[in-house]
Amino acid sequence: GIRKGLGIELHSTDPQVIMAGMLVDGIHDWPADRQAIGVEGDFHYLVFPQTDGRARLYGAWDVADKHRYSGEGRERRFLDSFRLPCFPVPDAIADATPAGPLAGYPMTDTWTDEVAAGGVVLIGDSAGWSDPIIGQGMSVTFRDVHLITDVITTTDDWSTAAFDAYRDERRERMRRLRYASAGSYLMNGFGPEARAKRIRLREKFAVDPMSSPVISAFAGAWVLPEEAYSDDAWNALVAV
Repeated sequence: GIRKGLGIELHSTDPQVIMAGMLVDGIHDWPADRQAIGVEGDFHYLVFPQTDGRARLYGAWDVADKHRYSGEGRERRFLDSFRLPCFPVPDAIADATPAGPLAGYPMTDTWTDEVAAGGVVLIGDSAGWSDPIIGQGMSVTFRDVHLITDVITTTDDWSTAAFDAYRDERRERMRRLRYASAGSYLMNGFGPEARAKRIRLREKFAVDPMSSPVISAFAGAWVLPEEAYSDDAWNALVAV
């Protein structure tokens, strides 16, 4: 694409999970104002109700099991994964009807060290995307557009160097969002050890909510101080 033609390298994290999403109709006994996010066994689930019995479902599982929801009947198998005993009504979501295709992809963070070259400025996914696990794709793009608009409307200098501040801000912003997505994986791992850690982390965050790495996904990448994104801060979370 354009990025490759400009000689700008795209860096990427290694995927840990595949996430799939599907729109469904006909959910029952589920409040329209109640979202659900959690882990049951080896399945990370997300339920986002809409209106009139409709909801958007997401599920994530180990990337090594890439064909779990492939082939004929994959929509029904995906829905059956939401037949969870932790739900108030275990069948409320699983008995729904698919209202759109089921599509899944390996989850990664990507980024570039440069964002401008040869009279072109990259924004959004072309300059690297935030891991969809924390749902910041549109926010990243809107922030990019805002910063670039500030440049092109306040100066006649549209040289590559004119976008250095945008490059530097985006580089650090994406680094902080990688920290947030890594925190999401830390809090939603599979297996008994991950479950025990999840309990300990939630106890910690109940006392100190701002120590949660995923706060950046809700409050923005610039709310926490710089030291919150340091190796020491990460190592402290891993050690919990």
